[in-house]
Amino acid sequence: MYQKFFTNKGMLPLLISLLLLLSSASILLGYFLISAKQKYYLQHACRITALESMQILADGINKLIEMNPKAIRLQVKFKRAQVLIKTATTPPQVAAALLYLKKVKLEQMVFRKKQLSTIARTERTANLKISSKTKKSSIISFNHITLQLLPAPPNSGSPIYTAYTGYERNQAVHIKWSKKNSVNSKELKNDGSCSATVSKEKKWYPKLTKGRAS
Repeated sequence: MYQKFFTNKGMLPLLISLLLLLSSASILLGYFLISAKQKYYLQHACRITALESMQILADGINKLIEMNPKAIRLQVKFKRAQVLIKTATTPPQVAAALLYLKKVKLEQMVFRKKQLSTIARTERTANLKISSKTKKSSIISFNHITLQLLPAPPNSGSPIYTAYTGYERNQAVHIKWSKKNSVNSKELKNDGSCSATVSKEKKWYPKLTKGRAS
């Protein structure tokens, strides 16, 4: 009976086609399973990287804000120096007021250098956290992170740094990743994206957000 079945010229091509179909289906199923696992891993890696970069940024923001009280004290001293110059009536008073102003400006210059150094180091380290993982995590693009807090007053020698309405949205980082896979000589792509920003309770901290459309 089986011999008759396999020697039947009409059934043999059908059997071969069925085997090829099952083989292709098995390959595709295997790919989709691997693809799903890969997507989960790379999406998880994307989110971890985004949070790590925002943690660095949050630390920098908290440090800047901790410097605000000293910034305010220096602003007050600068205004006092200006008042002393305006109210000085004798040469010794003018000389003393100018000397005091010079001292305050020097203090502001040293302080401002610390502020700008904190900002530069924070931005550099946060961006490096992402760029160093581009190959391992298949990251293809991300927006360059710059600290978006506003200095106030903007022309002060020792400004304070503050957030504003919409700050969290503007400060967010958006990362895209993509991984190409070859199946049966065909190239298939697995891609995704993630986003994170900073938020505040008592201090600033990182949090995931809904990503932009890829």
